[in-house]
Amino acid sequence: GAGVVAVAPIVVYAIACRALPDDKRPSPVDSVPGTAISLLWADLGGTGPAQIPTLNPYTFLCTRTSPGTFAAYQAARHLLNRRSRRFTQAEWNLVATAATIWVSRHWSARESLATILTSAYYGHEARGLNRAAELYFGSKPEQLSSLQLAQLVSLTRSSSRFDPWCRKDASASAAQRLLTAAGISNVPGGSENLLPPPPAACQ
Repeated sequence: GAGVVAVAPIVVYAIACRALPDDKRPSPVDSVPGTAISLLWADLGGTGPAQIPTLNPYTFLCTRTSPGTFAAYQAARHLLNRRSRRFTQAEWNLVATAATIWVSRHWSARESLATILTSAYYGHEARGLNRAAELYFGSKPEQLSSLQLAQLVSLTRSSSRFDPWCRKDASASAAQRLLTAAGISNVPGGSENLLPPPPAACQ
């Protein structure tokens, strides 16, 4: 009857949550520069302080296009990557939705953004912001300029399209657009400190 229909989404959500990994901890916010978090939030279309709506199985479809919900979805994808199990497409759609809802209810927006940055792929076999900063600039993330961080954050959207070694103009343009979106101005240079690429990196 109507009661069964009403509780069905909650039951499905509870079942799907069983597929989440045992380790559900977010990346610590202080593990990435605050500027990088602000840049990623702007890249996702967010304005003002980062925030994720508290989702439930009934409201998810109504809010899935918001920057906050998209941030939760991206963080949920990285959470699910901790599982070695592969999902069918149908399973993935269900579990990813459940994970997005779970993240929105247990992680802060900044924790979600930090998790994305520390888990994302940045091209050339570099995963995580620390490895990307070392690979491209020979430095730690907290030592990079806002411009350099913007170049790296752009890679979370497309590691090939905005490759700072192989697509220099596209990388620079994406970084500048991102800085503008985040309201960061008067940025000192930094891309000139880009390390030379390894042989055949752009072939």
